[in-house]
Amino acid sequence: MPWPMPNNLGGQVSFSTFAEWRSFVLALSPRRVIPEIVTRKFERAQKLHVLVWLDVDPIKVGELIALTALELALTDRYAVKEKERRRTLAAKKAETKHRKISKSKNGGSRTLPLRIS
Repeated sequence: MPWPMPNNLGGQVSFSTFAEWRSFVLALSPRRVIPEIVTRKFERAQKLHVLVWLDVDPIKVGELIALTALELALTDRYAVKEKERRRTLAAKKAETKHRKISKSKNGGSRTLPLRIS
């Protein structure tokens, strides 16, 4: 299986037994500081990856679930800070251009006019 290694980004890892494969997959568990819901989603992806030993078809589903768990973790961690940062930047920009700070009806996002050609 292709697996990046230190000083060898094109490295290969091989497993001769199911126990080796299972321990490798389970060693990629998230840290305990991650919220429980994210951990459960990631563990679901790990179960699918363990089953790949028997049938390779679930690998893409496992990858998708793992990426979804990562997205959930990032959103959970940084969404509030990013919204605050954007609001601060918008307020500073409005202040420098001597405009009123206003909130739009659609939650702050702009809609672009449709161009029909």
